[in-house]
Amino acid sequence: MVYNTYESSNVVLEQTIEGTDSYLYYNVADTFNYTTKIKYDETENRQSVIDTNYESSSMGLNVVFYDNDGEPVSSSLLIGTNIFLDRKQHFADGDGVFRIKLANKVSNLIRESKLTVSKDLPPGEYTVRYTLFASDDGLHNSNAENSVSQEFHVTVVSADHSIMVETADTCKLVDGATSLNMNNSGTNRYTVTYSSSLASPNFRVEVYRRDTSDADSTNYISVPFSQLFKTTLASAGGNEVYITMNGLSSKNFDFELQDDLISGTYRVVFKLYDNNQLIDDDLQYVIVYKNSE
Repeated sequence: MVYNTYESSNVVLEQTIEGTDSYLYYNVADTFNYTTKIKYDETENRQSVIDTNYESSSMGLNVVFYDNDGEPVSSSLLIGTNIFLDRKQHFADGDGVFRIKLANKVSNLIRESKLTVSKDLPPGEYTVRYTLFASDDGLHNSNAENSVSQEFHVTVVSADHSIMVETADTCKLVDGATSLNMNNSGTNRYTVTYSSSLASPNFRVEVYRRDTSDADSTNYISVPFSQLFKTTLASAGGNEVYITMNGLSSKNFDFELQDDLISGTYRVVFKLYDNNQLIDDDLQYVIVYKNSE
């Protein structure tokens, strides 16, 4: 969306904000593109009418959070919340306004920006207003007619979400030749427990195998779920697959071990998502060995 200044000036400021997320998570940066564009009134011959005094004004951005009652959020709740722009972190002033000087004069800019909220800001619904303006110092918006605003409605998500997975020690060591664990079973059981107030959480599993190209490597590489297990699960994209908790806070999952397993150390990572945002994860190891190796 593009918003313009009042057309009483022969200069029109435009700002475009693209890629913002409507859900904000503590200490997870919401990356978006911020663009400014300067337009001028034109003569009948389509020549720009330039006000040199205005053009020499500094250009700035003010950002304000409003609570659900439409009141500006206190600076005491914005400690740690920051906007990263022009390779610098910007924090709220004492009145709760983020004041960012963009340039020494009105100009066209394209910037990648990041908004990160801290745990001092209570979970809930907010409106974030971005105001682009021209003024003497580029920090204080002294003339509403030389400004333009755009608002976004966001939800700050509570941090009280977690996922935990447990399995018996006997499921952590598997004979690759027989595909049997130390229980002499071809099935590994995992107990998944989670705590969350998310409206629509989803749960995924991804398998990683230790990189053996270098004996000293501690890196793990994502591999298809089917490399370790036979159990068929719906794909979540990439090598992730979905599991379903069916509204339960704790549930057992039995995964059948694959035939003729490749020896190595595997991580089975269980993940809690809110939409496509990873909230938390937990893992268990599986070591596959072959006596002949």
